[in-house]
Amino acid sequence: MPSLLVEIVRYTQECFPGWAECRLVDAGGRDWRFLKPRAQLRTGSPDDSLPAIGRIDCLVLERQDGTALVSTAQPRGIKSLEGENRFRIPLSALIED
Repeated sequence: MPSLLVEIVRYTQECFPGWAECRLVDAGGRDWRFLKPRAQLRTGSPDDSLPAIGRIDCLVLERQDGTALVSTAQPRGIKSLEGENRFRIPLSALIED
């Protein structure tokens, strides 16, 4: 399953206990934020130190000129805080297991 590399910038306790705020910078330099349950975040770190790198599963729709158009709507229905689920990202932000 392909996934996006995101930066985990903080863990929330106030409105969504047990959730993490994640940051994605797209190929155009725009900053996107996501809230995800900590239990669903795949990280390479066993501790809670921040910032950390996490992953969000996605579907690759297209590849073009060193970028990929991806959708986070599938397979898990994830949207950015702005309600977006399609992003053009640099290929360096895409992990394909």
